[in-house]
Amino acid sequence: PTALAWAIARISEIWAGFRRTAAILNWERVRELSQERWVCDSAAVIEDSGYRPQYPLSRGVRETVEWYQEVGWL
Repeated sequence: PTALAWAIARISEIWAGFRRTAAILNWERVRELSQERWVCDSAAVIEDSGYRPQYPLSRGVRETVEWYQEVGWL
């Protein structure tokens, strides 16, 4: 629910202020994530540029989470 996300974002921003760190979830991110029309298809980019991902999204997400944990962001 969007209302819950807004509340969590506000708490996250306040907490980050106390810790003097960046909030992982803030009002701008909630606004972005709550949009109804997301388009996430890389086919056009691949066709136009020849770009090929080096590894699957699942691996990229896993490595990103691990890095966030290493630097203390999670």
